[in-house]
Amino acid sequence: MTEAPEQPIERAVCVYCASSRTAHPEYRAAARRLGEVLAGEGVGIVYGGGAAGSMGALADGALSKGGRVVGILPRFMADLEWGHKGLSDLQLVEDLRTRKHMMLTLSQAAIALPGGSGTLEEL
Repeated sequence: MTEAPEQPIERAVCVYCASSRTAHPEYRAAARRLGEVLAGEGVGIVYGGGAAGSMGALADGALSKGGRVVGILPRFMADLEWGHKGLSDLQLVEDLRTRKHMMLTLSQAAIALPGGSGTLEEL
């Protein structure tokens, strides 16, 4: 974990998606493919930092292609060990509000994948 960058990450997109382990398999597959494609194009990913569901699939896909993946995770979620262990960078923040702000601040665009109430709230 490192200090949070204050400027956007060059060529990075924020991706909102489900963290639930019960996310539909087709959604997880689409998230993984998106991660692979973005990484293949040299586009970094800023996302919620989770290891499960579409979040984990997105990160795994990008990392499998050598992509840069930055996770933004509230401390209470890190305490519950919800964070992805293999990210390029994992930023811990105090709360969900700060997480949302940082995700947008570090990226130039946003993509929303299917999710639940948490994904909707982020939008």
